[in-house]
Amino acid sequence: MKLDWKDVLWVFFAFLILLLSGFVSGKEEGYKVKNVIFKVDGQGDILLADQEVVKSALYAKMDSLEEKTLGQVNLTEIEYVINELSYVQRAEAYMNRQGYVHIDVLLKEPILRVLPKGARGYYIAQDGSMIEWMSKRTPRVAVATGNLIYGNVTDSLKILALETQNQNLFKMASALVSKSFLHAIVDEIQYHDANHIDLVTNIGEARINVGNTEKLEQKLDKLELFYKEAYPTVGLDSYKEIDLRFEGKIYGKKR
Repeated sequence: MKLDWKDVLWVFFAFLILLLSGFVSGKEEGYKVKNVIFKVDGQGDILLADQEVVKSALYAKMDSLEEKTLGQVNLTEIEYVINELSYVQRAEAYMNRQGYVHIDVLLKEPILRVLPKGARGYYIAQDGSMIEWMSKRTPRVAVATGNLIYGNVTDSLKILALETQNQNLFKMASALVSKSFLHAIVDEIQYHDANHIDLVTNIGEARINVGNTEKLEQKLDKLELFYKEAYPTVGLDSYKEIDLRFEGKIYGKKR
């Protein structure tokens, strides 16, 4: 078999390129980190954190990156630590040959603050997950109050009730966010139990009895129509309660 010197040369050059690449890569790993650039964005207008908050949370769990070489930077660990933060939707860490480490963070958007009696509570995000209460930021969102389950629940029935509670609150808050008129006027969701949920608005003093979250879309459509038609005629201060529990009907109890 005749040896093809062209093939030999191609193999030699390919090996040489790989060798040089490894040498350069190894050399770069010894370079010092020049700067760590945090980019923090949200999915809406409400941001629960900024670059300094995320940076402090990261360095509370691991050493500062500024003193490391590129070879010492663990990108996987950085992403893991930041993704564990309850207010973070997604984090991505990467670096370039110039010594810059980039950390891009996408925050969750809170749509409701759950405020149990005597506790700081937590937020419910746009994806239904829970966000821990944060002292530095107070977003302007509706508040859930009432007979709320909170804390370290161990009893199986209470665990189920807590899950049901949060599912109902998320369903209610999401439905309100989707309706710009109601989203603007509803300040409070009063949760008594799964079958008794009230809304409190900043227009008039009427309490709105929604009942449960079944057929919620139809109930809220009725409520919006009632507000738009009743307010210009009789005035909402004439009512002390608006009842949405009955299908196809809406009842207003006057003072």
